[in-house]
Amino acid sequence: MATAYDVIVIGSGHNGLVCGSYLAMAGLRTLVLERRNIVGGAAVTEEFAPGFRASRFSYVMSLLHPRIIRDLQLDSLGFEVLPANDLFCPLGGDDYILYSDDLQKTQAEFARFSPHDAQIYPQFARYLEESAGVVRQLLFETPVDPVRRSWASFKRSASLLWRHRRIGDRAYRMVDLLTQSAYDYLSAWFEHDTIRTVLAYYASIGTFAGPRSPGTAYVLMHHLMGEHEGAAGWGFVRGGMGAITAAIARSGARFGMEVITDAPVAVQPACVPRMDASSRPASSPAMWQRQRSTGGSSRLSTCPPNCCARSIPSVRSRPLSR
Repeated sequence: MATAYDVIVIGSGHNGLVCGSYLAMAGLRTLVLERRNIVGGAAVTEEFAPGFRASRFSYVMSLLHPRIIRDLQLDSLGFEVLPANDLFCPLGGDDYILYSDDLQKTQAEFARFSPHDAQIYPQFARYLEESAGVVRQLLFETPVDPVRRSWASFKRSASLLWRHRRIGDRAYRMVDLLTQSAYDYLSAWFEHDTIRTVLAYYASIGTFAGPRSPGTAYVLMHHLMGEHEGAAGWGFVRGGMGAITAAIARSGARFGMEVITDAPVAVQPACVPRMDASSRPASSPAMWQRQRSTGGSSRLSTCPPNCCARSIPSVRSRPLSR
């Protein structure tokens, strides 16, 4: 185990492990610290009864980008997606809607409630998929800074616009998705409340907002961003969601990434002696130090510059550089 690292990643969720793996792949000495005794964050598989294991938090996969799967070679490390071809949507009693990756099957389900909604559904699905395609093109682009006034910034902005010039009028679709509520957006397409309710459910997953909240229309498209087989690009992972993070951790380990579990990290403000306006500290109290306890846990502590002055100092700031 190394004693010095170029990068320390706090938390071994799937995002932390992906970042750590890419950094290690780039040749940086990378350490990942995890508070729990297993890696994975919300993507974990744990035993809930003797002999029975299941995904404990996150339960379905969609947005793990194919490029990451290829770069980290996850398919060779135990990662396998089982397409979620049919999604069961209960309606109460013995009734339900089966939401499928087969458009005709979904249309047949919708037709029980509204022939109009069944007929319009393929156009709705195609419209959202085209909108999702616009966003997919931008996922690996570095955002430009529109307020910077420099020739270099202008060239980056112009280059971005030129690369994606074929998006054209499709960009205007994003305005409705980003501003409208899921209810208003769906009401423009579908007439039956049951159909609108089933589809609006997907706009509420993980948003902590109701279907009438502005901006929730985007979530409808967000859940179509997956590029895998299965309804809306969703799939289950063989071995549970922990199989994803286990594969990512194994991939990072091949490039030298180290992971320490049972290693909580805390930011601890140290006490600074009280000083008045006439006091002059002997040295800057701002410092970071890393302490390793005997139990293997890591702590980051900081001494902030807490000065108690008798009055508010007069400070003149420098103008922002252009």
